[in-house]
Amino acid sequence: MKNLLSFSLVLGMFVFASCGDASENASKEASSAESSESSSDVTTAEADGEKSFCDCMEIAKNNPDLDVAPAGCEWMETKSEMDMAGLMIQALNDCPSLLEEMGLTEEVQSMKDDLESIDDMESEMEYYDELEEEIMQQEMEEEMEEGM
Repeated sequence: MKNLLSFSLVLGMFVFASCGDASENASKEASSAESSESSSDVTTAEADGEKSFCDCMEIAKNNPDLDVAPAGCEWMETKSEMDMAGLMIQALNDCPSLLEEMGLTEEVQSMKDDLESIDDMESEMEYYDELEEEIMQQEMEEEMEEGM
């Protein structure tokens, strides 16, 4: 259920970003998107018959009334929110023009920056945890030496 919600949220972003797209253009663009595969492992099709993340985004952009994952994009429903965030960030490299068309470039870049900041903070916290452990170990050794 959580994954379906995640897909719905991502799909919702695409719907809002693609308002006003003509439906006659949608099928042409979706067809061209289906024929072009990305070179990235993250956004390319995961198995035969599955579409890449960029292709699924293109289909969602061109068909804003979709309520379920399009054929070949069902794999997205199994992804966690963090996996979906990673796919969106990878799309900055794999299909930047599509993100630009959808008005998502700044939002995805911001998400990428936020995740990088979190990673940096986690690294700093690990460093300080290790430093604190070393200090405590040294203090304990000094206390043991004084006690002897």
